[in-house]
Amino acid sequence: MQRAADGDSEAAYVVWYGLNSCRDTPATAEDLVAATNSLRQTHVVSGVYQQNIEHQLTSLQERFDFCEGIPPALRADSFRWLDLAADQGLGLARVTYFVFFEDPSLTSSEYDARKSKALAMLQDEAYTQGNYDALLHIAMSAEAGRYFAQSDVEAYAHFYVAQTLLPTPLVQQKLDQLQTELNQADLQQSLSRAAEIRSMCCETNEGNRS
Repeated sequence: MQRAADGDSEAAYVVWYGLNSCRDTPATAEDLVAATNSLRQTHVVSGVYQQNIEHQLTSLQERFDFCEGIPPALRADSFRWLDLAADQGLGLARVTYFVFFEDPSLTSSEYDARKSKALAMLQDEAYTQGNYDALLHIAMSAEAGRYFAQSDVEAYAHFYVAQTLLPTPLVQQKLDQLQTELNQADLQQSLSRAAEIRSMCCETNEGNRS
């Protein structure tokens, strides 16, 4: 943790990852018993397969063992380490920040500030670093109309650029699906937008896809 506090962005990300996994893990043995009983009760009510419930119980115990001794206050404050790693420019942290920035405990102004920061970092990673995951997040968000205005044109363009960087069957499936929903004019607009994105992000950043 000292390395993280001293400015090591990768160490800060590792600290966040560990603490974040502990946020919803029982803090005391009594809490563990209560959580275990709750899982077993869920199994009785829902008829979850025994193998599945045993896997969940094993996972719960492993997380409890890993997190035991970590104060609740430190667990609850895990996001600050992700914030630190992102501020230090770690691409993985900047994209992860977008995924995890929401928190029901935030005030409206705090939420707006975090959201603005998350979107700015995500777009910077996508358009200046050619970050594959950032491009996918923008594509999915544009398709769903979440955080970005709903636009199949924008979604197709971002999926298209991501597919040129790292072809995968799943992204190709999304492109095929969207192509059936776009008219010819919209498809041409998407391809033009994709060319614009590539010119910004990827002509000199082919290796930067973290």
